[in-house]
This record gives sequence, structure tokens and C-alpha cells, in this order.
Amino acid sequence: FDAVADAKARINEAIRSNHGRRIEDAFWEAESVGMDEAELSLLRAKAEASRLKNEERKKKEYAKDVEAAKLKGVTCVVNFRPKVRYAWQIPQAVGPECILVGRSNAGKSTLTNTYLQSKGFQPSAPVDDRPGRTRMLTWYPVNFDVPLAWKDGMCITMPPEGKLGDLGKGFCLLDCFGLGEVEFKVKKSRLSSWIELMKQFLGGRRALNTVFHLISCEQEGQLSDGDLQVIDVFKMSKVAREQAGFQALSFVVVLTKEDLVTPEALPDVLRTLREECARRGYKPDEIISCSARDRSGLESVSAAMEASAARGWGTMDTWDIEATKKNVKELFASRRPQLSRGQQRVDRINRKEENSWRGRPTRSPSSTYEKRRISTFAVDHI
Repeated sequence: FDAVADAKARINEAIRSNHGRRIEDAFWEAESVGMDEAELSLLRAKAEASRLKNEERKKKEYAKDVEAAKLKGVTCVVNFRPKVRYAWQIPQAVGPECILVGRSNAGKSTLTNTYLQSKGFQPSAPVDDRPGRTRMLTWYPVNFDVPLAWKDGMCITMPPEGKLGDLGKGFCLLDCFGLGEVEFKVKKSRLSSWIELMKQFLGGRRALNTVFHLISCEQEGQLSDGDLQVIDVFKMSKVAREQAGFQALSFVVVLTKEDLVTPEALPDVLRTLREECARRGYKPDEIISCSARDRSGLESVSAAMEASAARGWGTMDTWDIEATKKNVKELFASRRPQLSRGQQRVDRINRKEENSWRGRPTRSPSSTYEKRRISTFAVDHI
């Protein structure tokens, strides 16, 4: 009886918190301790009514966020920007895409912020002097008529019967994690997953049109280990796209931080870089230089991005499948790994431990029964 009462209390607590995962776990626990089916049905109806009420509240909050985003001059509604850690999380496409890649601390996030500021938007990409600050693929919509928002991979700004181009002929700029050496505490398995994610995205994303490879002037035209890893990913993704029949990508090398070399030395750095690329069998379509600090060369970068967007809209029939909600849902279902309940529980425990290691707040087990249950799952399924 105590276990049933405890399970019922946990269900009511989860319903009040409007946390879907906690509600699911609480109902599963109630079934395992033998709660009466009629009582379970009443609690499920209560949970569904609470979910619908919460959805209405979120819609009103989202409408307020859209208006606030317009006034603040941001590209995306706060807390609704896609941030991808796994391939199955790649969101619905709303326009052509271009991505900034390179070694860690090559200036990708800084260039993203500088470009957004030049378009009248607030800088949103996190930056740090130490390599490895950016750890996910992040979408920044530019030149659309309204601030965009995604939820669970779907663009909730686009109406259900909407068509591509209804929100404007903009494009999405992607800020990518860097490869090579990092100075943050990142697990080795996480670092290896970055290369795999980049390989899958560059080789399988139809809406992706142009790749901007950022190389810092600090290297004096030489390619770092991170740059060599990026080039290897380029070559593998090119083969994958040819085999799948996707449109070929355009590769543009951007020589960043040109303010660190004198104007007289810049041509020598560019010549060394071209020779190094040719020696590695790497043939970019264009090489341009810029500095985010003094904004020199930003016009060339902006022109290359907008030309990429124009090409993308001109070949919309090659990637519009990724903009259809039905197709995106099917892609999500096919990509997402199917885990048993026990494996899902262990995965959540591991995430809690990782958050605790990073100093983030985690939800502690609310009862001795739950602590014992978590311990049992860890023993049975690891």
C-alpha cells in the first residue's frame, strides 16, 4: 500500500511540474507496483488535461516571445533555436544553409556574431579565448521576414499548410564546433562524436549549400591538425553525396584574424595557404580573408553567403524534402536510436552524472524508494 501511495504522489507531483519525462516514469512506476487500472485511467486523464492547458500557455508565451524578438532584433525566438548534438536531432529545413567549420578557436563564433551584428541582429553565439567553447551545431536564421522558432525539430513559425518561401527568402547560418585541440574538459568519446556528426551532416544534408572553412592567420598559411581533420571529413562527405545523388557542396576558405598580420605579409600567407591546400589535394572554390575585429573583408564573406543562399533557392527542388514536416518526422524516427526502458533509465542516470560533473543543477531522487530503484536499474542494466 505504501508503494502505491508513493507512486500516486509521484504522479501528482510530476503532473504539477509539467515534465513529460517525469510523468512517463511515474506512470511506469505505478504500473510496476500494481496500482488499480481505474485509478491509473483517472490520473492519465488528469495528466492529459494538464498537458493541453500547458500547451495553450506555451502558445501564448511564444506569441509574446515573437513580438519581443522583433523588438530586440534577434534572428530566432529565445529558447527555440536548434542546437544539435546528435544526427537524429537535425531540424526541419526552412531555407538554404551554409556552415562555418574549422579548427577550434579559428574564429567561427566570433565571425557569426560579427555577421549578425552587420545585419542588425544581436550577437548570440558564445565565444571564449580558449578552444572548444562551441560544442554543438547551432542554427542562426538570417534575412527571414519574422524571427523563426523550432520545437522538437519542427519549425513552429511555419503554418501547417505553409510553403517554402512564405517566411521570406532567407538562409540559415550554422555555427559548428571546432576540431583539433580543445582546452575545456570534454570526454574523449564526445570529441570523437563531433567528427562523426560533421561527417553525417556534410554528407547527408540536402539543404546544405556551402561550407566555409575558417583558417586563422596565426598559422601563417599552414594547416593545423584540426584543419587536416576537417579536410578528411570534406573528402568523405563529397564521396557520400556523390553516391546519394545529392547536390555537390561549394567550399570557401576564409582566412580569419587578418589583423594579426601586416598588410604586406598577407599576400605571402595567402600564397602559402594555396600551396599547402594544393599539396593536400584540397581545392576550395574560393579563398577570401577577413577580420572580425576591424570588420575588414566582411563584405566579401557576406557576399559569398548571400550568393550561396541565392543558389540554394534556385535549386529548391533538390532539398525541399527536408522542409516537409511529414518527411522530417520520418527521418527523426529512422535516425533516433530505439532504447529499451532500462536503457533509457541508464541513459538518464548517465546524463545526471555528467551534469553533476559539470556543476549543473540536477534533480535529486525525491524519496528513499526512488534512490533504491535507481540503484537497482544501474546494477541490472549496465
